[in-house]
Amino acid sequence: MQIYTVHTKSRSPSFVLEREEMEKIVFVKEGFCWTAMLFTVLWAGWHGMWRHGAMLVVAALLLSLIFDAMEVAAPLQTLVALGALLIVGFEGNNWRREELEKKEYSLIAVVAGENRDAAIFRYLKDIAGSAPGNDQPAAA
Repeated sequence: MQIYTVHTKSRSPSFVLEREEMEKIVFVKEGFCWTAMLFTVLWAGWHGMWRHGAMLVVAALLLSLIFDAMEVAAPLQTLVALGALLIVGFEGNNWRREELEKKEYSLIAVVAGENRDAAIFRYLKDIAGSAPGNDQPAAA
């Protein structure tokens, strides 16, 4: 089971969501982000996190300069680079949440699901169950 945080720009979620409202909803997975680790700068750019992408490029260049200046052995360079990539993987989704907050998205829910689609389905089902005029209890 994966846990996702749900972020949106709309004021209050309702069952009657128009396409524009649905496009403003963002689901961010809790935990390690493999795509952030493997595609660092491309991943940051894909999510519009230009500041983080630039910082990742600068960090990589600084590491390279430091390694060259100190004549660090290749195995140690690889180990440090892998450690840096692991940090990006562990922090990637947190950085994404921070960027969404800066773009005035608000955290409106936390949902769990086997995958992203299941989490979206559960979120929409919860909204439907809490819609005004819906007197039927939500089935579990």
